[in-house]
Amino acid sequence: MIKTAVYAYWAKPFLEKDSYSNFERKNDLLVSLRLSVEQARKFFDKIVFYGDHEAIAQICNVVKFDEVHDDVEELNEKNIPSYFYSLPKVVACEKMKEPFVLIENDFYLWDIPKTSNFFEAPLIVEDFHETPIEFYDEIDRMQEKEMATRPRWYRLAKKGKFSIPQKGIYGGNDIKFINEHALEVMRLVDNETNLEIFQSEENEKLFKNTHLIYDLWYCGAKIDSTQTPVFALRNSDIKYTHLYADKKNDPEVSIKLYERVRKDLPDFMKKIDADGDGVYDPVENYDYFIEPTSGIPNIEIGKKKLTFVMALMNRKHQIEKTLIKNLEDNWEDREDVEFVLMDVSSKDGFREWLQEQNLNKYTKSGYLRCFETDVIDTWHASIGKNTATHQAHGRIVVTLDCDNFTGFRGGKFVIEHFEKNDYNCVMHQFDWNPKNGNFGRIAITKNKFDEIGGYDQSLLPMGYQDWDIIKRAEATGCKYINPVDAEYNQAITNEGGKELSMANTIDAHKKMGWTEMNRINKLKCHHNLYRKKYIANNGYYGIRANIRRILDEE
Repeated sequence: MIKTAVYAYWAKPFLEKDSYSNFERKNDLLVSLRLSVEQARKFFDKIVFYGDHEAIAQICNVVKFDEVHDDVEELNEKNIPSYFYSLPKVVACEKMKEPFVLIENDFYLWDIPKTSNFFEAPLIVEDFHETPIEFYDEIDRMQEKEMATRPRWYRLAKKGKFSIPQKGIYGGNDIKFINEHALEVMRLVDNETNLEIFQSEENEKLFKNTHLIYDLWYCGAKIDSTQTPVFALRNSDIKYTHLYADKKNDPEVSIKLYERVRKDLPDFMKKIDADGDGVYDPVENYDYFIEPTSGIPNIEIGKKKLTFVMALMNRKHQIEKTLIKNLEDNWEDREDVEFVLMDVSSKDGFREWLQEQNLNKYTKSGYLRCFETDVIDTWHASIGKNTATHQAHGRIVVTLDCDNFTGFRGGKFVIEHFEKNDYNCVMHQFDWNPKNGNFGRIAITKNKFDEIGGYDQSLLPMGYQDWDIIKRAEATGCKYINPVDAEYNQAITNEGGKELSMANTIDAHKKMGWTEMNRINKLKCHHNLYRKKYIANNGYYGIRANIRRILDEE
């Protein structure tokens, strides 16, 4: 009778890929594993974990197990190549001496009917499928290199008469079968000749599936030759979910995962037990800024056709190269085009530099209007862009990062595209080269910006906010256009955009990093789209009180 569920994780292969069991984020792995374990506790008396030291450190202070074993550490000690990522499950199967099932961290058991013979089954697998053709190619290469194999199994390979198991779940009551197979796999991996070949970098591509051949294909051969009875979940009445491959990082799937865990395990979503670090939930609102005075209305559209809006914090070294160039390049169209510059708590001498410039030509006419605020002292992209855009008078607003060049008559270029599309579009001046720094160049009508509440201020300070506003604009009827023209997609050549912005965030966000924040914000964006929540900030965006006009007024 099966009363034990087992989990196994080897951190080393995934650390090398900056991944967590093929989840992009550590938190996603923890959330998934916690849900899987909590579901398993409904059906099993004991939950056991096998890991290496790093895996135990990552997981076992967050997800609680009845037993924790570090036997997987032997894979590190033996210098087993990290592309043999299936081996921690094999280690667990070799060590277990009682009936059990081994469950993957992205596998969730929902229901096992009382009438099921699942718990008495000699052997349990998720399903069976045909042997991939690449397995046969690798088996041939093993023979060519005179590697240690099982000769009878090699002959069986040529016949190809049996299917191989899928092990999202694996185990059973036939401990002798499970232990012996695991031992055979490890002996093949540990074989001195084999291991020397596997450890060579040049052989990784040649034998990248060999661990799966040893584990899955040989298991299929053993089942076929011994005629061991197998309980396959796919053909049973057991209800379960298994997140295959890319499904782990599918936004819609991730949203459902977080919603389920938040419903079932609310305390877990608030904190991580051991170190106090929060699990950043993509369906949670963070609300870094809420205007204390909410009675300041949207600034109405004026006579201008277009406003370039620039928000910055500590970017003096960039805007001193772009500002006057951009002003001059659009001077000819000043009746239609204006610039709004919003400084948010800069401490790098920008304000002093701005005062020293001879900008009367631009400011006296209202062609350039400059503002500053000190309401927030750390950078938040959505808040900064919203605050600048609120001051715009143009029918069209263009978010212009301070390291970007508009190009000669770049405002006219944007206006012409909007006129061609009846002003019902969102224009993205991104050339699909992430190194060029023009991803955030987005044009939208001021009316549409007001309608959807601007950039979402409930997002983490950086990452995905530009895609978010594009997708919400599309969802409310705007056509996405992406004119790629080298003349109008230029920016200062640098690699410091993300890093510079990160330098102005709080320590917790610096530690999290841009990639992590981008991932969370992406999930939150898709969550809102899934729920048809297209209006951000309840329609009231940006800092509106405590804004100071600087330089000469109209």
